[in-house]
Amino acid sequence: EERLRTLVEASPDPIYLKDGDGRWLIVNRTGLASFDLHDSDWFGKDEATLSELKPAYKEALLHCHATDEEAWAKGGVSRADEVIVDTSGRSGHFDVIKSPTFWPDGRRKVRK
Repeated sequence: EERLRTLVEASPDPIYLKDGDGRWLIVNRTGLASFDLHDSDWFGKDEATLSELKPAYKEALLHCHATDEEAWAKGGVSRADEVIVDTSGRSGHFDVIKSPTFWPDGRRKVRK
């Protein structure tokens, strides 16, 4: 776990590990900064809940959820450009790669 955390934190890119219900399990500092969530209780919450904590990012968080669902429906890796507008109005452009994971029987992997 410590090695994984070190690898995730070393990345300059935002990294999010979510379960099949969209609940955030691991997020690096860069990812938290993308939605100004570094001082929030984000663990185990989905984008709809997080958007209540950070209404300024509601549109971006809900878009993130929608593209997660598209990746699940596709059943494999997806790649797209996404934009997150911060509270000052600046746009961050991201090359987003989403890779859903499934149990052998085809169900989404969900935290128990």
